[in-house]
Amino acid sequence: MKEPKTQFFTYEEFIKYLNTDFKSFLELSKHNKEYLKNPLKNKRLGYNKYMQKEEIITEEIIIPKEKYKNIQNINYLENKYNIKIHHTSFDKNIILLTLEGTYSNILDFKFYLKEIIEEIPIEFKEMEISYIIVPNNKINKIIGKNGINLIDIQEITNTKIMVLPKDNYNKKMIIAGTLEDRRNVREMVYEILLNVKKEL
Repeated sequence: MKEPKTQFFTYEEFIKYLNTDFKSFLELSKHNKEYLKNPLKNKRLGYNKYMQKEEIITEEIIIPKEKYKNIQNINYLENKYNIKIHHTSFDKNIILLTLEGTYSNILDFKFYLKEIIEEIPIEFKEMEISYIIVPNNKINKIIGKNGINLIDIQEITNTKIMVLPKDNYNKKMIIAGTLEDRRNVREMVYEILLNVKKEL
């Protein structure tokens, strides 16, 4: 809603204001309250915060190939952000991501992507974190097919976890959460690694 240019209204201007801008403002407020009753559902259905249906758009983003490895479980991300993600190797150093969805949903995903590219997410920096170094040949057991194990660990322990390259032989798991929750993650990871040793 635009601010009035002057502080005072004539009677006619005031009536016009009530019938136009102020009425629109009330309508938007009403729709926003409706949206907030179930924001996740409404967002999945493609509505913005004023319950206006957003058009499906397509946007292309180029990211370094080395950062793309940090993006975990594309299927999970597509469901979480309600978008379609297609990736193409642009060259040996670049990945082209084609995103299809509403403007709001793509914007949310881009915020997530920004955190990935910066390696340690902003939200991680605001929390206490721990590190676990895991050999490259064992990290897949912890992550699981399509990232399912890692998702389960995060949900069970109420933590956030990111896996980053450390060197040619190891991966670094960054764990954000309370001290107790981070300890629980460590125990679960060690248990998985112990089972891997038993299988050998």
